[in-house]
Amino acid sequence: MNLVIDIGNSTIKFGLFSSRTLLSVFEINTNNGLKLEDFSSLFHTNIYEKNFKNGEITRAICSSVVPEMNFLIKAVIRQYFNIETWFLQSDILSDIKISCKPENSIGADRIAAATGAASIMPGRNLIVVDMGTVTTVDAVLSGKEFAGGTIIPGMNLAAQALAHGTSKLPCVEIKRPEKVYGATNKEAILSGLYYGHAGAIKEICRIFQKEIFKKKKAYIIATGGIANLFENTGLFDVFIPELVLIGLQKILEQN
Repeated sequence: MNLVIDIGNSTIKFGLFSSRTLLSVFEINTNNGLKLEDFSSLFHTNIYEKNFKNGEITRAICSSVVPEMNFLIKAVIRQYFNIETWFLQSDILSDIKISCKPENSIGADRIAAATGAASIMPGRNLIVVDMGTVTTVDAVLSGKEFAGGTIIPGMNLAAQALAHGTSKLPCVEIKRPEKVYGATNKEAILSGLYYGHAGAIKEICRIFQKEIFKKKKAYIIATGGIANLFENTGLFDVFIPELVLIGLQKILEQN
């Protein structure tokens, strides 16, 4: 059984795979200030709620955009399963060629998401939208070449910037607004964040389609913590919540 781990800026997501089947997923909030014993306790609670035993997990792979958390992950996986964690780098053995320079500038989560998308829709032109603390929009040509992409602030990050960078604007809870205009400051901020984000993604995908894929259709795959807020809006073709974990499992198979 494989343990795949995605360390994001807001949460650390763990997935348990048996062969290619995702059996279970759990999350722990990302906290750079946690000590090993505290993190170990959180991990213990989650892993044993799933009724998995130590000897069942034999391999572990991790994508990380928070290097400060890597030590805790390595230590707790070694402690519980007596195995070493492989941290995903840009020099992986993969069916996807990375065209960006330098290759090691590309976040491991973006590589994993692109790999997951290509494994689900092989041979197709793809646009991978990952909506988390930041939103990345990446182009994958014919499921074989990672051409690059764009990075914009995520909705939560933008909301925090508005609240902290102004004297009177409040912080808002991110959700799907009921209408496009707001009768209060909170409603106006939420509407602006939501529809502004949707508009940015739509325009980026439109230009990708024109400049990168020409007349060939690119399928838009969305993932990430807030992507579900945009379901049934026509913004993307399919929503796959665990795309990064699926990609990590695929990379582990190839290596």
